[in-house]
Amino acid sequence: MKVLMLNGGGLDSLCMAKLAREQNPDAFIQSLCVSYGLPSEPHTAKSAQRIADRYCNAHEAFYMQKQVGEQKVSASLFTTSPTAAGNLFRHVPHYGLLLIVTAYSYAIANGFTHILCGIKKEARSPEFFKYFEKTLKTAKLTGSQPILETPLFDAEFALIHHVIKDDPLITKTWSCNEDHECGVCVKCQLRKKFAIIYDGGNDA
Repeated sequence: MKVLMLNGGGLDSLCMAKLAREQNPDAFIQSLCVSYGLPSEPHTAKSAQRIADRYCNAHEAFYMQKQVGEQKVSASLFTTSPTAAGNLFRHVPHYGLLLIVTAYSYAIANGFTHILCGIKKEARSPEFFKYFEKTLKTAKLTGSQPILETPLFDAEFALIHHVIKDDPLITKTWSCNEDHECGVCVKCQLRKKFAIIYDGGNDA
């Protein structure tokens, strides 16, 4: 069994990696962190690497962006234009689909049998499912296909927290899309509710 796991360095990725290793102790699991220019990238990259080091056999970071002078500009498919305030990049509503397409391409090219994706039902708009099905139909090729698994799709966060609450990496994950703990986004509020501190910026 050769598994490709999309790893965003967050709490869901930690849960998915832990469960994947516990349920498939002999599987080859490769972590893939896809970056598309969010301000949180330095933190998520470190966190994803830590998760991969603990639970995966290999790790790769895939950057969907280019450098223009000193400013990072992401491919237009993956982000909108920078906002006037703070020059922050905002991802498009269906970026999850683009991650799936990237994962499928990578998995097919490298002979992976399974793809693990942490997409959550509660975080998606109704339009997502229409495009999700269309994407999967488009991705079908002749011959062997990697199996796409979304183990956390219907999971409540309380269940995810139960799985990872004692994991030493829980405070080393990064959830916010900003380059600092904003404290007001849904992800930061969820961490606050479950008393999960941010320690993702430290290397210890």
